[in-house]
Amino acid sequence: DIVFAKCKKTGRDVVIKVRRKGKSFASSASEQEWRMSTELVLNMPVTEGVAAIYEVLEDGEAYCVIMEKVPGRDLYEAMSANEVCGLAEVKEIMRQLLSALDVMHQRGAIHRDLKLENVMFMKINDELRPNSSDDDDGDDQEEPASPASPVVVKLIDFDTVESHNPATPKMSRDVCGTDQYLPQEAYDGVYSPASDIFAVGVIGYRLLTGRFPFSERVFEDEGGCDTRVGSPHMREIRRRLRDYEINYKHKAFIEDPQACNLIRWMLSMSESRRPTADLALDHPWLSGPIRGDVRATRRCATEGFG
Repeated sequence: DIVFAKCKKTGRDVVIKVRRKGKSFASSASEQEWRMSTELVLNMPVTEGVAAIYEVLEDGEAYCVIMEKVPGRDLYEAMSANEVCGLAEVKEIMRQLLSALDVMHQRGAIHRDLKLENVMFMKINDELRPNSSDDDDGDDQEEPASPASPVVVKLIDFDTVESHNPATPKMSRDVCGTDQYLPQEAYDGVYSPASDIFAVGVIGYRLLTGRFPFSERVFEDEGGCDTRVGSPHMREIRRRLRDYEINYKHKAFIEDPQACNLIRWMLSMSESRRPTADLALDHPWLSGPIRGDVRATRRCATEGFG
């Protein structure tokens, strides 16, 4: 259940997600995993691009997760309403998403279900622009990466967040996430920061072209939807993804080769070839002016951006 409320002490609007213990978890192990992932997000530093979890309350029947109420609408709704317009806004969305992920990944957390519906979007003006004086608790907040940004985006929905340690990576028993946004290795139970980077690449592709990078046929189910790792359907999707050739001949990529270069890099089939969030932020398309110059893109690729 989702409940909208107001903190009596501060007057701050919040969202409360109520998870019934008898209905929200398939097993005690999944409940324990959820507790650990929620605690991970709860203890993260205040981050501009990540919706805050203020508190988690528990009784015998349910958990109540008290979260920041983020204004605006999710990116899927915003795109459907044609609210996202212009290359500058797309670049700023990508910058803020990658900056938020950089913080999460440095804290050892991966989201695992990044998609348009899990990114809140709001156009902003000077009157609405957030600043540290709005924080009722007096906690230190990071300054926005782009104070003059025309938009603000925030990651939401942390039920799938998981801790990640490169030295001892976990293998998932079930495929977690949403088709189109998942890399091929996720269908084999492998998740890492590179999985989140792939999802942001999909979001960037959709923002720039208006379509997903993969055909719906890749995810067609002919024998029942068994999401267990190792099932025939999951193995087949993984094979189709690895064999699929993404179309990079869209007009948006022809007109902006550096954008094409970054999205192609993020959508690499091999997780080891994808950039980290901080490397992606250093890409010329996000860190500098758009040149529209094929020679600049080729030079960028030889220096490691691709």
